[in-house]
Amino acid sequence: MNQQLSDYVAQSRKAGANDAQIRQALLSAGWNEQAIQEVMGGSAVGAAPVAVVPGVDQYAFTSKWSWGAFLMQFFYFLGSRNYGRAFGYFFGSFIPIYGIWLWIKGGLHGRAMVWESGKWSDFELYKKRQQLLDKLGVAWFITTALVFGIYTPYIITNSIKQFFPSGTNQSVSIPLGGINYSSSSTYSNVTTTITAGGLTTTITDKKTFTSAQLSSLKSDLTQLYLKYKGQDKNVEPLKTQYGKELDAVFLKDLGVGNVTTINMGVLFYPEIASIVSGIEKQNPIVNPPAVSAPPASGMTISNLNYTSISAASMSSYADKPLTFNINTSGALPKCMYYDVSILNASGGNVFDKRTYNDCYIKSNVYTDKNFFSNHSDYNSSYFSSEGIDHITFEFYVKDASDNQSNRLMLTITK
Repeated sequence: MNQQLSDYVAQSRKAGANDAQIRQALLSAGWNEQAIQEVMGGSAVGAAPVAVVPGVDQYAFTSKWSWGAFLMQFFYFLGSRNYGRAFGYFFGSFIPIYGIWLWIKGGLHGRAMVWESGKWSDFELYKKRQQLLDKLGVAWFITTALVFGIYTPYIITNSIKQFFPSGTNQSVSIPLGGINYSSSSTYSNVTTTITAGGLTTTITDKKTFTSAQLSSLKSDLTQLYLKYKGQDKNVEPLKTQYGKELDAVFLKDLGVGNVTTINMGVLFYPEIASIVSGIEKQNPIVNPPAVSAPPASGMTISNLNYTSISAASMSSYADKPLTFNINTSGALPKCMYYDVSILNASGGNVFDKRTYNDCYIKSNVYTDKNFFSNHSDYNSSYFSSEGIDHITFEFYVKDASDNQSNRLMLTITK
């Protein structure tokens, strides 16, 4: 008994083909009646040819993995004349999990699905088309990978480049890996290098300023700083108004406009940063003593587990949670807030005070497992580079009507 023929008969029966269909397919494929009868038994039964039942060699081909269907589902089924299935796979690929399953199913059963659809009557033409689509699928994958690998540095380069006027020396590292790309323009000269160690983008042709320009800038920036001193410049309409005046000062004194948008990089020049830092140190904002107002909501918070830590030890707190108790007094706590003040030795703000919130309050004990890891950059290096003496966090809770509780303070010291 021929084992190959026996396996095919068993597999065809399992797939739902009846004996008449199997016999006719085997005869069409060149098997003689005696061999067929030896495996199947009985006498020859006439039946019309059934295009969707492959011969033994056909079965082996249609059962193979399809790279075309796996790598470019939509175009694979279009090229295979299965238009309905092409669009079904296209829209199905956007469904989470199901889309991944469709990729795998296409690779495993793509060839069989196309042949069994009845769209192909000539197996040799079908076979050639499948081989072509497999090659196109691999070519599609390789081309996409190359375009992504080459064009990604270009996108990153130009995205970073737009923030620096002709042309700042700056570097940015991102963990990618293995391509070199460079470009030159009248705007600036840019080189992007991707290695196993990461990505580095360097913008050269640094713009230089005279001492007279920098002196004029210092004078105008001092006037602008005093004009808006103590005001929150992160809210509208003050934010837009301040931004326009800042742009005007840099355009007048240095010939560089739009420093709040596309030419933001000029603010990172050491000589510019030094001027800004000096102005803030000479004109500190002295905060009035903090007064804890009576809690209008009736809620109180207590037992903050940390009240003072040093910047040098910040890394040791990364895995430690921050917690405090909430006494609701019958009110419904809506959100927890904390104000961050970054101060110099004179008590002036190094940066504007910021407020953050966390509205996930599950019980009467507030816990933030990621608080210290989220603020790990408040370390000794940061304190030194920015001229910081201490940072304060003021925690409080609001109820549904935005009434505040009392406040608890955590201080990071120098």
